[in-house]
Amino acid sequence: MQNNERKMKRGEILSRLFKYTSKYKGLYILALFFGFLAVICELIGPLMLSRVVDLLTGGDITLKSVIFMASIYLIVSVFVSQIFLFIERWLLVHIGQKIVYRIREDIFIHVMSLSHKEFTSIPTGKLVTRITSDTLTLNEMFTKTLVNMIRDLITAFVAIIIMILVSPKMSLYILAFTPLLLIITYFFAKFSKNMYRHVRNAQTEMNTFLSESINGIRVIKAYFVEDKERRVFREKNNKVLKNNMLQMSVFAIFRPIIYSIYLISVLVILYFGGKDALAGGISAAVIVAFYSYISYYYDPIVDFAELLNTFEDSLSSCEKIFVLLDVKPSIVNNGGKVLDTFKGKIEFRHVYFKYNNDSRYILEDVSFVINPGETIALVGPTGGGKSTIINLIERNYDILSGEILIDDINILDIDLSYLRKNIGMMLQDVHLFSGTVMDNIRLFDTSITDEMCIEASKKVSAYDMINELSKGFDTTIYENGMNLSQGQRQLLSFTRAMALNPKMMILDEATANIDTKTESLIQEGILELEKGRTMIIVAHRLSTIKHASRIFVVNNGRIAEEGSHNDLMKKKGLYYTLYLSQYKE
Repeated sequence: MQNNERKMKRGEILSRLFKYTSKYKGLYILALFFGFLAVICELIGPLMLSRVVDLLTGGDITLKSVIFMASIYLIVSVFVSQIFLFIERWLLVHIGQKIVYRIREDIFIHVMSLSHKEFTSIPTGKLVTRITSDTLTLNEMFTKTLVNMIRDLITAFVAIIIMILVSPKMSLYILAFTPLLLIITYFFAKFSKNMYRHVRNAQTEMNTFLSESINGIRVIKAYFVEDKERRVFREKNNKVLKNNMLQMSVFAIFRPIIYSIYLISVLVILYFGGKDALAGGISAAVIVAFYSYISYYYDPIVDFAELLNTFEDSLSSCEKIFVLLDVKPSIVNNGGKVLDTFKGKIEFRHVYFKYNNDSRYILEDVSFVINPGETIALVGPTGGGKSTIINLIERNYDILSGEILIDDINILDIDLSYLRKNIGMMLQDVHLFSGTVMDNIRLFDTSITDEMCIEASKKVSAYDMINELSKGFDTTIYENGMNLSQGQRQLLSFTRAMALNPKMMILDEATANIDTKTESLIQEGILELEKGRTMIIVAHRLSTIKHASRIFVVNNGRIAEEGSHNDLMKKKGLYYTLYLSQYKE
């Protein structure tokens, strides 16, 4: 997905877009009808004026009467056409907003359905661009671009029909230029399509870089690499500028060419029309009308080509949105079993696993059993496979071979939402959402009452810390808890876990980056969390897991050792070596 996005054909893009619009085809037809009426009212004006000119040149009416009649004709035609135009645009804007709403919602729901594997291959900036920038472009297409494109087509079509009815011979002079206009417009659209794809790709690259830079601002400042980041951003910004300038250059060439053809056609009308008028073939009023209708014919074509440029941008955004929607989640909830009672037994049977196309197995022939209510610790060197084991237990990834059983049932046969609801996760980096402390404890689940949250905070020794905040449980938390310390965020994470009351808890380096005082509070919270549930603790600090029922030493993708702290110390194996090295430190 990241580097090899597939290219979609225009027909495929339009076909999939039509699925969103087909629901509103009745309203589209109604909008087109009112648009047609608006154009008729507007284009009838030149005919009225030509009739007035005929009366004036015929001497049957005074100049004062001519001015009065012309004013009435124009006022009535413009007023009525604007009413119809308002109805048409209101309908099209209403339809466009509904369609964009559905697309935006579909993208978000789809992104939420993706698995860990997809999120590691798709940059966050790209996902944000799809949901915000690309859907905004679609909004412009449905509310403005398509509205005006449809109106331009109707205007040009009605103008040429009226010209043919007024004077077929004079109309042929105008229509003779049409093939040339179509050829020029075709090549312009072809170049625009390629230019807009390049512009969108460059914009996405820049957005992705911005997202990474902002998220990593602390590292950038800590290592004083702002100048390097500026250089990279300048390169990406220049790429966006270059592609935009190329795109504008294509358009800058197109408009003068069309305008030149327009001027030539005006001269042709004046020349041949003047000759016919002198010969008595047509009246001067016809020439006046045709001069007006040339503008009604050419201006929509120029505008249409310009809008086509914007339309190509929208199709490019559509393509990227549909490519994202085509990404299939690697983990799919097939609506498996919901257990009567979740006990928390875990069994790995000869499990093999590796990430993506890696040649090395992260886990190789791993087998173990964790009984309900046990507290198990996973320790070992970095990269040994500890975090992979807990990812597999929560089914963030599926194994290559072997079997994982939860309460003696294959994990693939258990309903995914039910499984994850019964597994609590506490990570080293706690993520908090914008909202109050209470919102983050209950995770916006209204079934968890305030009293339950307060009681949970007391059990994990977080109550005093929360009350010390400016507004206690009503304190507003900024994005990702930036106004709280690491220890405070971790205590809130423990409170959240206790309030949600899962049957199994997984702690992945939950005490790695906190002070000694907070760690002692968290250790008390861990003892409380252990009551009546299976607990799996991943830790590098071995002194924090000595109380575990059993300790699995994971090394090079295998369970190298297993036993209690005392048993492993007596063996004087890898655990003994790791513990002594930390003890000396």
